[in-house]
Amino acid sequence: MESNLPWLKTHNTVGFWDADLEARLDAIPEFLAVLRGNSDLHMVFGSRVKLLGRDIQRRPLRYYLGRAFATAAFLVLILAIHDTQCSANLFRVRQNTPSLFAEPFSRRRVFDVELIPRYIFETGSPEQAAQHIYEYPL
Repeated sequence: MESNLPWLKTHNTVGFWDADLEARLDAIPEFLAVLRGNSDLHMVFGSRVKLLGRDIQRRPLRYYLGRAFATAAFLVLILAIHDTQCSANLFRVRQNTPSLFAEPFSRRRVFDVELIPRYIFETGSPEQAAQHIYEYPL
């Protein structure tokens, strides 16, 4: 399949961050280090996890709605991604990467969640996909 995304042919890593910058931009080198440190990884997803020593501020309603959405996504995808709405993601550009972006997304606000089933389909199973995805705590 010829990609309508020619820029994918010239980059070895692509990604996206939400415009609200809730996920900090200075994490990009950390994401890159994770990808470069493990050649089996294809994706690094940001995950806003409340850990000791981390200051993550979210309104309680937003937190609980996000957890409900992530639980529903898990039930549908059968892939335990903690924070499906973080929208801080980097991808290693591989031969099949353009196929993830070839078709239009059905929803603009949750297109990153739509990438996950596309990737599962590409790899063959949720278990196989999980071996190539890393969640990076922000």
